[in-house]
Order: sequence, then C-alpha cells, then structure tokens
Amino acid sequence: MIYKVDYTTKQGFLLHSADHWFAIRKVMGVWYDLNSLQKSHKPIKIKDFYLSAFLDSAVKQGYTIYVVHGKMSMGKESNLPLCDSVGSMLEPN
Repeated sequence: MIYKVDYTTKQGFLLHSADHWFAIRKVMGVWYDLNSLQKSHKPIKIKDFYLSAFLDSAVKQGYTIYVVHGKMSMGKESNLPLCDSVGSMLEPN
C-alpha cells in the first residue's frame, strides 16, 4: 500500500539544500513559494493542485523538506506581514 500525504492540510514547509533555505507558506488560504532565488524576486503562487508535484520535484532536486505543523498566527500579534497577489507587502488591519 502506498501512503499519500495531503500536503494542502499542512501550514507550511521549509526546504533545504546545501547552503540555501526557503519556505512554502500558506497565507490566507493561498500557497506561496518564498524562494529568494526566484528571478522575479516576488512570492510565486502555487495552486493546491500543483503543491504535491512542486514538493516532489524539490525532493528529486536534492532538497530536504521539513513540514510546519500547528496553527500559525496571522495578524498584528504575529508581526508577520502579509503578501498580496503581486508580492507587495501588506500590514494587517
């Protein structure tokens, strides 16, 4: 029996290879690739449908993936900025 994980139920992922780390994070129900090495230098949206393929591809490229569990705080108490669809930073109300 093959065990499949539903990655979309997780809060986020940290990916590591050699000396580079980056995150895949769900913000307000949307997944973002927060890799600073992207040519656009902006967060890239990942649809739920492609998330598992994206992570599987990263493993094949030699990345180790760490799963973020638990509830992640969003809002002023977290002091984390939010991203809109074009990658600019937004402060919570």
